[in-house]
Amino acid sequence: MRSKRTIEKYLRYYVTGNFGAVVEYIDEWAPWLWRIQLIDGKLIAAKYQPLARRTRHTESDVLELERELLDFLVSKNCLVPFWMGCDKKTGFAFYEWVGDTTLDDYAQKDILSARKIIPRVVDSFKLIDNNINDMQGHLASKVIPGGEKSDLLSLWRVVTERAKWGAYALCNHLGLPSPTKKIITELDVICNDLALQDPRLGCSDFNARNIIIGDKESPYFIEFAKLNWDWTERRLVQYTTSIGSRKHRGNLRALLYKKNTRETLNIALVDAHQIVFMLNGAAEVCFAFEKEKKSFRKYFRPTYLHSLRRRLIVFANVLSEHFSLEAQLCEIRSTFSIEKKGVTIE
Repeated sequence: MRSKRTIEKYLRYYVTGNFGAVVEYIDEWAPWLWRIQLIDGKLIAAKYQPLARRTRHTESDVLELERELLDFLVSKNCLVPFWMGCDKKTGFAFYEWVGDTTLDDYAQKDILSARKIIPRVVDSFKLIDNNINDMQGHLASKVIPGGEKSDLLSLWRVVTERAKWGAYALCNHLGLPSPTKKIITELDVICNDLALQDPRLGCSDFNARNIIIGDKESPYFIEFAKLNWDWTERRLVQYTTSIGSRKHRGNLRALLYKKNTRETLNIALVDAHQIVFMLNGAAEVCFAFEKEKKSFRKYFRPTYLHSLRRRLIVFANVLSEHFSLEAQLCEIRSTFSIEKKGVTIE
């Protein structure tokens, strides 16, 4: 990437020359993303695609794939941005600007309001998911390297082991009784059962930052440059989990829970995927916690250690909130209940 001034100069030149519009202001909104305000008040999103040159003239060409998918999904009334064009020489793509606030940021401000719009997020997601998979025969060849079904199953074995380690580590750090062998066995069983479900084609980058809350709280999905195979319920869990990645004191917030889950979803599968996802997140935090405690930096960064412990308590709270009525899943979740242990967020 070139300097900020060079990029802004290029964007002004390109937008004026290709869209016949006069640029009033350009703002670097996020990494590789610029918001372009035109003199008439309209907004354009300019996104740099680092894989554009590497995938050019291949089946998984990121610019061609995103153009095709967005055009198709817009024609099916899906909530996605309108594709405006791209510059294959530089790797820039241009889209309709659909809003300023991601679901991740929205949830950090007001979790109750965020949870109220989750049914609309689910409906929007399912419409996109169904339409993409209606084109499965055509799109299957465009999956990114590392995104095939065999790759998913290989990764899932790692995810399973990390979840089991995370269960032990989370309880250890919070002073909870260690999970019994029965709980670990049950965790292993549900992971194996999840691996037997049929994966579907979809966006490979599924997180709450790739949902934009637009006008009238409409949830727009962005980032369709890369496809992979994964499970619908896993995608949905991660799309609806806010981690506050752009907030100094961002907190984990699970927006999908039993009171706002659509009847059309397989609740038990969503529940199981949320447990596995949360335990993997807890495992990462526990690993960071142990690394910091062994380092001399612990003497200079006590607030960071406190922040990690605070995050572990939030993971435990989310895990202990029962989702479905599946006895096996309820038993696993009860393992992480901290109410009777007097553990609190300071």
